[in-house]
Amino acid sequence: MESRIVKLKSDFNNIITIRNNVKNIFDILLIKIGKLKLLYSEFIKDRKNEMFVFGLDSFYFQSKMIDIEYEDMKRQFLAINNRMYCEYFKLHKIITEYIGKNITDRKITDNVKENNYPIYKDLEPFKEYKIEIILDIHENILSMLSALISTLNNRENELEIHKTKQSIGLNIDNFITTFSFQINVLREKIVMFITYIEFFHKMHTKYLKRFNTKIQLMHTHIINDIKLEESVGMTSEKKEELLNEFDLSGDLLKSLKKTINSEASSVNGDDENEEIIKSKSNSIDIIENGNIVLIKAEQPINLDDNDSASELSEAVSETVIKAVELIEEPVPQEKKKRIYKPRKK
Repeated sequence: MESRIVKLKSDFNNIITIRNNVKNIFDILLIKIGKLKLLYSEFIKDRKNEMFVFGLDSFYFQSKMIDIEYEDMKRQFLAINNRMYCEYFKLHKIITEYIGKNITDRKITDNVKENNYPIYKDLEPFKEYKIEIILDIHENILSMLSALISTLNNRENELEIHKTKQSIGLNIDNFITTFSFQINVLREKIVMFITYIEFFHKMHTKYLKRFNTKIQLMHTHIINDIKLEESVGMTSEKKEELLNEFDLSGDLLKSLKKTINSEASSVNGDDENEEIIKSKSNSIDIIENGNIVLIKAEQPINLDDNDSASELSEAVSETVIKAVELIEEPVPQEKKKRIYKPRKK
Protein backbone atom coordinates (compact mmCIF):
# COMPACT_ATOMS: atom_id res chain seq x y z
CA MET A 1 0.00 0.00 0.00
CA GLU A 2 2.90 2.33 0.67
CA SER A 3 3.93 2.05 -2.99
CA ARG A 4 0.43 3.10 -4.06
CA ILE A 5 0.68 6.18 -1.84
CA VAL A 6 4.00 7.10 -3.50
CA LYS A 7 2.41 6.70 -6.93
CA LEU A 8 -0.51 8.90 -5.87
CA LYS A 9 1.93 11.68 -5.04
CA SER A 10 3.65 11.31 -8.41
CA ASP A 11 0.35 11.30 -10.32
CA PHE A 12 -0.85 14.40 -8.50
CA ASN A 13 2.39 16.21 -9.36
CA ASN A 14 1.73 15.45 -13.04
CA ILE A 15 -1.78 16.87 -12.69
CA ILE A 16 -0.42 20.08 -11.18
CA THR A 17 2.15 20.35 -13.99
CA ILE A 18 -0.57 20.13 -16.67
CA ARG A 19 -2.66 22.66 -14.74
CA ASN A 20 0.26 25.09 -14.54
CA ASN A 21 0.82 24.80 -18.30
CA VAL A 22 -2.83 25.68 -18.88
CA LYS A 23 -2.55 28.68 -16.56
CA ASN A 24 0.52 29.92 -18.45
CA ILE A 25 -1.35 29.77 -21.77
CA PHE A 26 -4.25 31.68 -20.19
CA ASP A 27 -1.81 34.42 -19.16
CA ILE A 28 -0.38 34.59 -22.71
CA LEU A 29 -3.86 34.77 -24.24
CA LEU A 30 -4.87 37.53 -21.84
CA ILE A 31 -1.85 39.60 -22.92
CA LYS A 32 -2.69 39.10 -26.61
CA ILE A 33 -6.34 40.06 -26.03
CA GLY A 34 -5.19 43.21 -24.26
CA LYS A 35 -2.96 44.11 -27.21
CA LEU A 36 -5.83 43.63 -29.66
CA LYS A 37 -8.07 45.92 -27.62
CA LEU A 38 -5.28 48.51 -27.51
CA LEU A 39 -4.83 48.31 -31.28
CA TYR A 40 -8.56 48.78 -31.85
CA SER A 41 -8.69 51.78 -29.53
CA GLU A 42 -5.75 53.34 -31.41
CA PHE A 43 -7.50 52.81 -34.75
CA ILE A 44 -10.80 54.28 -33.60
CA LYS A 45 -9.46 57.14 -31.48
CA ASP A 46 -8.91 59.69 -34.25
CA ARG A 47 -11.19 58.15 -36.87
CA LYS A 48 -14.81 58.81 -35.92
CA ASN A 49 -15.98 58.91 -39.52
CA GLU A 50 -18.78 56.46 -40.31
CA MET A 51 -16.85 54.81 -43.13
CA PHE A 52 -13.80 54.26 -40.92
CA VAL A 53 -16.00 52.72 -38.25
CA PHE A 54 -17.59 50.49 -40.88
CA GLY A 55 -14.13 49.46 -42.07
CA LEU A 56 -13.12 48.47 -38.54
CA ASP A 57 -16.22 46.39 -37.85
CA SER A 58 -14.51 43.23 -39.10
CA PHE A 59 -11.54 43.81 -36.81
CA TYR A 60 -13.90 44.41 -33.88
CA PHE A 61 -15.75 41.17 -34.60
CA GLN A 62 -12.44 39.28 -34.87
CA SER A 63 -11.42 40.57 -31.44
CA LYS A 64 -14.90 39.83 -30.05
CA MET A 65 -14.77 36.20 -31.21
CA ILE A 66 -11.45 35.73 -29.43
CA ASP A 67 -12.96 37.24 -26.26
CA ILE A 68 -15.93 34.85 -26.44
CA GLU A 69 -13.71 31.82 -26.96
CA TYR A 70 -11.44 32.92 -24.11
CA GLU A 71 -14.37 33.30 -21.71
CA ASP A 72 -15.71 29.89 -22.71
CA MET A 73 -12.30 28.33 -22.07
CA LYS A 74 -12.03 30.07 -18.73
CA ARG A 75 -15.48 28.80 -17.71
CA GLN A 76 -14.54 25.20 -18.59
CA PHE A 77 -11.28 25.50 -16.65
CA LEU A 78 -13.12 26.81 -13.58
CA ALA A 79 -15.51 23.86 -13.79
CA ILE A 80 -12.60 21.38 -13.82
CA ASN A 81 -10.83 23.17 -10.98
CA ASN A 82 -14.07 23.31 -9.00
CA ARG A 83 -14.66 19.59 -9.50
CA MET A 84 -11.17 18.75 -8.25
CA TYR A 85 -11.80 20.59 -5.00
CA CYS A 86 -15.29 19.06 -4.70
CA GLU A 87 -14.01 15.47 -4.79
CA TYR A 88 -11.05 16.06 -2.47
CA PHE A 89 -13.19 18.01 0.01
CA LYS A 90 -15.86 15.30 0.25
CA LEU A 91 -13.30 12.48 0.51
CA HIS A 92 -11.40 14.38 3.21
CA LYS A 93 -14.62 14.69 5.19
CA ILE A 94 -15.36 10.94 4.88
CA ILE A 95 -11.85 9.90 6.01
CA THR A 96 -11.87 12.36 8.91
CA GLU A 97 -15.20 11.02 10.18
CA TYR A 98 -13.99 7.42 9.85
CA ILE A 99 -10.85 8.11 11.86
CA GLY A 100 -12.84 9.93 14.54
CA LYS A 101 -15.22 6.97 14.98
CA ASN A 102 -12.90 3.97 14.56
CA ILE A 103 -9.34 4.97 15.47
CA THR A 104 -8.42 5.39 19.14
CA ASP A 105 -4.71 6.04 18.70
CA ARG A 106 -4.10 9.57 20.00
CA LYS A 107 -1.05 10.00 17.78
CA ILE A 108 -3.31 9.76 14.73
CA THR A 109 -6.40 11.57 16.00
CA ASP A 110 -4.36 14.50 17.29
CA ASN A 111 -2.59 14.92 13.93
CA VAL A 112 -5.82 14.93 11.92
CA LYS A 113 -6.54 18.50 10.90
CA GLU A 114 -9.92 19.90 11.59
CA ASN A 115 -12.04 20.44 8.52
CA ASN A 116 -11.51 24.18 8.34
CA TYR A 117 -11.38 24.25 4.54
CA PRO A 118 -13.91 26.34 2.59
CA ILE A 119 -17.23 24.52 2.51
CA TYR A 120 -18.02 23.19 -0.94
CA LYS A 121 -21.47 24.01 -2.31
CA ASP A 122 -22.89 21.97 -5.17
CA LEU A 123 -24.92 24.97 -6.30
CA GLU A 124 -21.71 26.88 -7.10
CA PRO A 125 -20.09 24.71 -9.82
CA PHE A 126 -17.97 27.57 -11.19
CA LYS A 127 -16.63 28.98 -7.95
CA GLU A 128 -12.85 29.30 -8.02
CA TYR A 129 -10.79 27.67 -5.26
CA LYS A 130 -7.13 28.56 -4.88
CA ILE A 131 -4.64 25.93 -5.92
CA GLU A 132 -2.92 26.23 -2.53
CA ILE A 133 -6.09 24.96 -0.83
CA ILE A 134 -6.35 22.02 -3.24
CA LEU A 135 -2.69 21.13 -2.65
CA ASP A 136 -3.12 21.30 1.13
CA ILE A 137 -6.28 19.18 1.28
CA HIS A 138 -4.76 16.55 -1.04
CA GLU A 139 -1.60 16.39 1.07
CA ASN A 140 -3.72 16.05 4.22
CA ILE A 141 -5.65 13.14 2.68
CA LEU A 142 -2.46 11.26 1.83
CA SER A 143 -1.11 11.96 5.33
CA MET A 144 -4.21 10.46 6.94
CA LEU A 145 -3.98 7.40 4.69
CA SER A 146 -0.34 6.91 5.63
CA ALA A 147 -1.35 7.06 9.32
CA LEU A 148 -4.09 4.47 8.73
CA ILE A 149 -1.58 2.17 6.99
CA SER A 150 0.76 2.53 9.98
CA THR A 151 -2.11 1.60 12.33
CA LEU A 152 -2.92 -1.42 10.15
CA ASN A 153 0.68 -2.64 10.32
CA ASN A 154 0.70 -2.27 14.11
CA ARG A 155 -2.54 -4.22 14.46
CA GLU A 156 -1.26 -7.01 12.22
CA ASN A 157 1.83 -7.31 14.41
CA GLU A 158 -0.40 -7.38 17.48
CA LEU A 159 -2.49 -10.14 15.88
CA GLU A 160 0.62 -12.29 15.45
CA ILE A 161 1.38 -11.86 19.17
CA HIS A 162 -2.16 -12.96 20.07
CA LYS A 163 -1.84 -16.00 17.81
CA THR A 164 1.38 -16.92 19.63
CA LYS A 165 -0.50 -16.78 22.95
CA GLN A 166 -3.25 -18.92 21.42
CA SER A 167 -0.71 -21.55 20.45
CA ILE A 168 0.33 -22.09 24.06
CA GLY A 169 -3.19 -23.15 25.03
CA LEU A 170 -5.18 -19.98 25.75
CA ASN A 171 -8.83 -20.17 24.65
CA ILE A 172 -8.88 -16.86 22.78
CA ASP A 173 -10.05 -18.15 19.40
CA ASN A 174 -13.15 -15.94 19.28
CA PHE A 175 -11.11 -12.93 20.36
CA ILE A 176 -8.62 -13.52 17.54
CA THR A 177 -11.48 -13.96 15.04
CA THR A 178 -13.00 -10.63 16.06
CA PHE A 179 -9.62 -8.90 16.05
CA SER A 180 -8.81 -10.33 12.61
CA PHE A 181 -12.20 -9.14 11.31
CA GLN A 182 -11.50 -5.58 12.47
CA ILE A 183 -8.12 -5.67 10.75
CA ASN A 184 -9.72 -6.85 7.50
CA VAL A 185 -12.32 -4.07 7.70
CA LEU A 186 -9.58 -1.48 8.24
CA ARG A 187 -7.54 -2.90 5.35
CA GLU A 188 -10.49 -2.81 2.97
CA LYS A 189 -11.35 0.72 4.04
CA ILE A 190 -7.82 1.88 3.25
CA VAL A 191 -7.89 0.12 -0.12
CA MET A 192 -11.24 1.75 -0.89
CA PHE A 193 -9.95 5.25 -0.02
CA ILE A 194 -6.81 4.74 -2.13
CA THR A 195 -8.90 3.46 -5.06
CA TYR A 196 -11.10 6.54 -4.79
CA ILE A 197 -8.11 8.85 -5.15
CA GLU A 198 -6.64 6.82 -8.01
CA PHE A 199 -9.90 7.20 -9.89
CA PHE A 200 -9.98 10.95 -9.16
CA HIS A 201 -6.44 11.31 -10.51
CA LYS A 202 -7.37 9.36 -13.64
CA MET A 203 -10.35 11.60 -14.38
CA HIS A 204 -8.58 14.86 -13.52
CA THR A 205 -5.65 13.92 -15.75
CA LYS A 206 -7.99 13.13 -18.66
CA TYR A 207 -9.97 16.35 -18.27
CA LEU A 208 -6.89 18.54 -17.99
CA LYS A 209 -5.07 16.87 -20.90
CA ARG A 210 -8.04 17.34 -23.19
CA PHE A 211 -8.46 20.92 -22.08
CA ASN A 212 -4.74 21.55 -22.53
CA THR A 213 -5.03 20.33 -26.13
CA LYS A 214 -8.01 22.61 -26.80
CA ILE A 215 -6.39 25.75 -25.41
CA GLN A 216 -3.11 24.96 -27.22
CA LEU A 217 -5.03 24.78 -30.50
CA MET A 218 -6.79 28.05 -29.71
CA HIS A 219 -3.42 29.70 -29.03
CA THR A 220 -2.00 28.33 -32.28
CA HIS A 221 -4.98 29.62 -34.28
CA ILE A 222 -4.51 33.11 -32.84
CA ILE A 223 -0.79 33.05 -33.68
CA ASN A 224 -1.52 31.99 -37.25
CA ASP A 225 -4.32 34.53 -37.76
CA ILE A 226 -2.79 37.53 -36.01
CA LYS A 227 0.98 37.86 -36.21
CA LEU A 228 1.90 40.24 -33.44
CA GLU A 229 5.47 41.32 -32.78
CA GLU A 230 6.47 38.21 -30.88
CA SER A 231 4.80 35.97 -33.49
CA VAL A 232 6.55 37.56 -36.50
CA GLY A 233 10.00 36.78 -35.14
CA MET A 234 9.18 33.17 -34.32
CA THR A 235 11.80 30.78 -35.67
CA SER A 236 11.13 27.39 -37.18
CA GLU A 237 12.65 25.75 -34.10
CA LYS A 238 10.19 27.62 -31.90
CA LYS A 239 7.26 26.53 -34.07
CA GLU A 240 8.45 22.91 -33.92
CA GLU A 241 8.77 23.19 -30.15
CA LEU A 242 5.24 24.56 -29.96
CA LEU A 243 3.91 21.63 -32.01
CA ASN A 244 5.77 19.15 -29.84
CA GLU A 245 4.11 20.60 -26.76
CA PHE A 246 0.71 19.41 -28.01
CA ASP A 247 -0.63 16.51 -26.01
CA LEU A 248 -3.11 15.16 -28.51
CA SER A 249 -5.58 12.51 -27.50
CA GLY A 250 -5.86 9.34 -29.57
CA ASP A 251 -9.11 10.28 -31.30
CA LEU A 252 -7.92 13.77 -32.20
CA LEU A 253 -4.60 12.46 -33.49
CA LYS A 254 -6.35 9.91 -35.71
CA SER A 255 -8.56 12.60 -37.20
CA LEU A 256 -5.49 14.77 -37.84
CA LYS A 257 -3.79 11.84 -39.56
CA LYS A 258 -6.77 11.35 -41.85
CA THR A 259 -6.80 15.05 -42.70
CA ILE A 260 -3.07 15.10 -43.44
CA ASN A 261 -3.29 12.01 -45.64
CA SER A 262 -6.21 13.45 -47.60
CA GLU A 263 -4.42 16.79 -48.06
CA ALA A 264 -1.24 15.06 -49.20
CA SER A 265 -3.13 13.01 -51.73
CA SER A 266 -5.00 16.05 -53.08
CA VAL A 267 -1.79 18.07 -53.46
CA ASN A 268 0.38 15.39 -55.03
CA GLY A 269 -2.26 13.64 -57.15
CA ASP A 270 -4.41 15.95 -59.26
CA ASP A 271 -5.70 13.16 -61.47
CA GLU A 272 -9.23 12.15 -60.49
CA ASN A 273 -8.43 8.51 -61.24
CA GLU A 274 -5.45 8.58 -58.93
CA GLU A 275 -6.06 7.59 -55.32
CA ILE A 276 -3.61 7.01 -52.48
CA ILE A 277 -4.41 4.32 -49.95
CA LYS A 278 -2.52 3.78 -46.69
CA SER A 279 -1.68 0.13 -46.20
CA LYS A 280 -0.81 -1.62 -42.93
CA SER A 281 2.73 -2.40 -44.09
CA ASN A 282 5.45 0.12 -44.89
CA SER A 283 4.04 0.82 -48.35
CA ILE A 284 1.53 2.94 -50.19
CA ASP A 285 -1.00 1.62 -52.70
CA ILE A 286 -1.66 4.02 -55.56
CA ILE A 287 -4.59 3.38 -57.88
CA GLU A 288 -3.90 4.83 -61.31
CA ASN A 289 -6.48 4.41 -64.04
CA GLY A 290 -7.94 1.42 -62.24
CA ASN A 291 -4.56 -0.33 -61.83
CA ILE A 292 -3.07 -0.74 -58.33
CA VAL A 293 0.63 0.07 -58.09
CA LEU A 294 2.42 -0.89 -54.85
CA ILE A 295 5.17 1.53 -53.85
CA LYS A 296 7.47 0.52 -51.01
CA ALA A 297 8.51 3.33 -48.66
CA GLU A 298 12.26 3.72 -48.16
CA GLN A 299 11.67 4.15 -44.42
CA PRO A 300 8.82 2.90 -42.24
CA ILE A 301 5.98 5.35 -41.69
CA ASN A 302 5.46 5.36 -37.95
CA LEU A 303 1.84 5.99 -37.04
CA ASP A 304 2.20 5.94 -33.28
CA ASP A 305 -0.08 8.21 -31.28
CA ASN A 306 2.96 9.94 -29.78
CA ASP A 307 4.07 11.34 -33.14
CA SER A 308 3.56 15.03 -33.64
CA ALA A 309 1.35 16.29 -36.44
CA SER A 310 4.24 17.97 -38.24
CA GLU A 311 6.38 14.80 -38.24
CA LEU A 312 3.47 12.75 -39.52
CA SER A 313 2.69 15.23 -42.29
CA GLU A 314 6.31 15.37 -43.39
CA ALA A 315 6.72 11.58 -43.42
CA VAL A 316 3.55 10.98 -45.40
CA SER A 317 4.16 13.84 -47.83
CA GLU A 318 7.74 12.78 -48.66
CA THR A 319 6.69 9.17 -49.25
CA VAL A 320 3.73 10.19 -51.41
CA ILE A 321 5.86 12.53 -53.51
CA LYS A 322 8.41 9.78 -54.13
CA ALA A 323 5.61 7.42 -55.07
CA VAL A 324 4.08 9.87 -57.52
CA GLU A 325 7.50 10.56 -59.09
CA LEU A 326 7.96 6.87 -59.66
CA ILE A 327 4.57 6.65 -61.36
CA GLU A 328 5.24 9.66 -63.58
CA GLU A 329 8.46 8.12 -64.91
CA PRO A 330 7.77 6.33 -68.20
CA VAL A 331 7.99 2.59 -67.89
CA PRO A 332 10.36 1.21 -70.56
CA GLN A 333 8.56 -1.25 -72.80
CA GLU A 334 10.27 -4.39 -73.78
CA LYS A 335 11.02 -4.64 -77.48
CA LYS A 336 9.44 -7.55 -79.20
CA LYS A 337 12.03 -10.01 -80.34
CA ARG A 338 12.01 -10.62 -84.04
CA ILE A 339 11.69 -14.21 -85.02
CA TYR A 340 13.88 -15.13 -87.98
CA LYS A 341 12.48 -17.78 -90.20
CA PRO A 342 14.73 -19.66 -92.59
CA ARG A 343 14.32 -18.79 -96.21
CA LYS A 344 12.68 -21.30 -98.40
CA LYS A 345 14.92 -22.60 -101.15
